[in-house]
Amino acid sequence: QGDVGVFAQSTTGDVTINANITRTANTGLHDGFTADGVGGYSTNGGHVKITSVDSAVVGQYASAVWGKSTGGEVEINSGKARAASDGTVAVSGRGDKVTIVSQDAEITGANARAINAVANDSGDLFVTSSRAVATGTGSIAIDVFANHDATLTVTGQTSGAMGGVRVSALNQAEMTVGADASITAT
Repeated sequence: QGDVGVFAQSTTGDVTINANITRTANTGLHDGFTADGVGGYSTNGGHVKITSVDSAVVGQYASAVWGKSTGGEVEINSGKARAASDGTVAVSGRGDKVTIVSQDAEITGANARAINAVANDSGDLFVTSSRAVATGTGSIAIDVFANHDATLTVTGQTSGAMGGVRVSALNQAEMTVGADASITAT
């Protein structure tokens, strides 16, 4: 029926994951799980910290690297992240404060995102991307939203079929584009 990757969940505290190489493939669900490569979830305000060197996934709604904390902080350091599915994300973070450092995120699929980050409540988010590519109708390379401040730094190729970057913040959004970076919609 397919694979599931590395997944850790805590209902009372922190989650820390250090993953080297992760590969999954699953056309549907396996015991209720998608074919996510590396994922961590804290349901009670814990700190989710994920380091992934190389994650590649194929499957419906499968994300290469994701972290979520209900009421807490999410930190993701992702090397290479690849995903192939409609409506999903290569690298995703969601919490009250979100920090993502992504070296190389790429996804194929309609309405997909290479990098997606959401900071809830009064949270801030910080995203640094060296490369983000999303191919497929309606896809966006980097899509971030913060209920307070959003800081985005782009240092390399950033390309999406519908848009290269979408940044929203209820207080302040700051975006820095490196001298050798490119942001395009194809």
